[in-house]
Amino acid sequence: MPFTAQHAEHGRLDATQPDLGCGVSWETIHRARAPLHCPACDGRMVARVSVLGLPHFAHRRRTPDCPLAGESAGHLLLKSDLAAAARAAGWDALLEAAAPHGAWWADVLALAPDGRRFALEAQLSPITEADVRDRTQRYAADEVQVCWFDDRERPRPWMAAVPSLHLTESAGGPRAVRGVVARYTADDGWTATEGIPLHDAVTWILEGRLVQHEERYVYGAGDSGDAYRGPFWTAPHYAAAAGAESARRQALRDAETARHQRERGRGRRGRRRTKYC
Repeated sequence: MPFTAQHAEHGRLDATQPDLGCGVSWETIHRARAPLHCPACDGRMVARVSVLGLPHFAHRRRTPDCPLAGESAGHLLLKSDLAAAARAAGWDALLEAAAPHGAWWADVLALAPDGRRFALEAQLSPITEADVRDRTQRYAADEVQVCWFDDRERPRPWMAAVPSLHLTESAGGPRAVRGVVARYTADDGWTATEGIPLHDAVTWILEGRLVQHEERYVYGAGDSGDAYRGPFWTAPHYAAAAGAESARRQALRDAETARHQRERGRGRRGRRRTKYC
């Protein structure tokens, strides 16, 4: 169920925007049964409203080879949330945007005023780690950053392999991030920050205020004791503090090792002198 369609007179329509991105109301397109075509496969489309109340477009005939066909209502809703989050951060958001050379097709392509591009991928269907790595590398080849999103109960195995966020399911309220954004202190180590709203997390990622960091475990806040496996998102200054503390501790270990080696060396020399006196 795509959010975009091609209109002969108005051009590309985006059902997530009040004016469809071209100054036309949804009612104008929906009621008039205007002739529409799919921007991906050029198949005929119609304007519809989902059971969740989301305006969208649908193929008139089954088109299994089209990259926009077969999307679930949940996938449609998550794409809408991601586009809204990018726009709330002050970025433009293009739904179902394709690379000119066809190497990738982004669910949401966020565009910064300075030209930076960031793909936000709603990945609810099964995918292998190899496939998600390959798609991430294709974005990187075009200097497009990417973050993958899933809202299933448990995080997918591939989420540890690429930049990703595990979200709460939509239950009539705003989505939030599930325990993969962390803070660091030298005394307590890494601790997870719970319940960050999706819009805040997307804003911070787009602005570079959150970065991915490798760490084996992050412990949940409070008394839950839940442990999350890295990588995870954190603020750059927390990552720097953790790196500095790790370097400090390594320097202390190296100094202690060197001290023991010097003491063993002095002991061996003393035993040799005693033996040959």
